[in-house]
Order: sequence, then C-alpha cells, then structure tokens
Amino acid sequence: MNEPKNEQRATLLFSASTWAKMYALINTYATEVEWHGTVERVNKNTFRVKDVLVFPHSVTGATVTSDQKEYEEWLDTLDNETFNKLRFHGHSHVNMGVTPSGVDMGYRKNVLNNFGTPTEKTDHFYIFLIGNKKGETSGEIYDLQNNVLYGTSDIDIKVDLGNGEFLNTFLENAKPLVKEHKFNAVSYTHLRAH
Repeated sequence: MNEPKNEQRATLLFSASTWAKMYALINTYATEVEWHGTVERVNKNTFRVKDVLVFPHSVTGATVTSDQKEYEEWLDTLDNETFNKLRFHGHSHVNMGVTPSGVDMGYRKNVLNNFGTPTEKTDHFYIFLIGNKKGETSGEIYDLQNNVLYGTSDIDIKVDLGNGEFLNTFLENAKPLVKEHKFNAVSYTHLRAH
C-alpha cells in the first residue's frame, strides 16, 4: 500500500458516546480488552466510528483471544447493516506503549486478507486502533479502495460533541457544587506602613 501523498491526512471521527465507551473499556479493565466498531466513510479520507461493540473474548494482562465458535455465534446475532459496517478493531495495551506487536500485525494481516480485491462497487477499508490508560492512541487506516495506508502520524482523531448539550447540562449541574474562593487584594503599602 502507498503512504499518503502531499501531506494528505485522514480524519477519524468519534461521537462523544463512542469515544467514552472505548475509553471506559480501556480504563475499567486491568487486563487487555478488545472491541469492534461500526464505521462509515464520510468522504475520501474521513471515517466516522458510529458505535463500539464488545464481542466474546478472553483476556490477560498482555493478550486477548477469541474462541472462533463463540465469535462466529456473536457475529450471527448482528443484523446485516451492522455486520457490513464492522470496519474497526480496537484493543488496549493497558499500561504499556501503543505500538502494535507482532501478534497485532498478524491479526491485521488476517483481517485484511479476508476483504478480497476492491472493485468500483466496493468500499474496502479497515481501521485498527490501540489505546492505553495513559490516554495514548495509535492507529492505522488501511484504505484498500484507494491503496493508501494512513499511520498514526497521518490521522487526525476528532470527537464530535454534537451540540454539546450533555456537557452544558453537566456543567450547569456542577456549578452549585463548585464554590470559588474569593481572595481580597491586600495593599502592599498598607503592609509596609505598620
């Protein structure tokens, strides 16, 4: 795959609730945890993650594994629209760095090999993301349709707060609980005169 040309960047958009779900998973588990996401392409290099879905898997502090039968049974519970929009895989590295491991890269290769060759009627892309409890994130967007690989440094991650109503409500509810201490200015000349 080609690297982006002429400073071309990709944008990865999350709704506030989707971003919160993802980081709630990362921050809740002392082990690794993984999830899928439903994604739609907004334009040539902008992708919107619509939701995060947790599927059956087993975890340790440094690994995640899925039982193939349980995973396939979970996939069978999804409606066609959701299944067809599963274009995102994320997992945590807990307190470690977010650089993909050899196992991560092998998983990515397997996922991408299942897509086949893009045609004019397809829209083949897949997004991989790793996060940790420090708030660090790395990702790659494999845009098979346009033969471009966006790495972490080529991706702008944005969280869409919508109209911000939930934040406005939160802050309004916080106002009566947060009391600002007022300091009176003291004149230095008054202090020196005594």
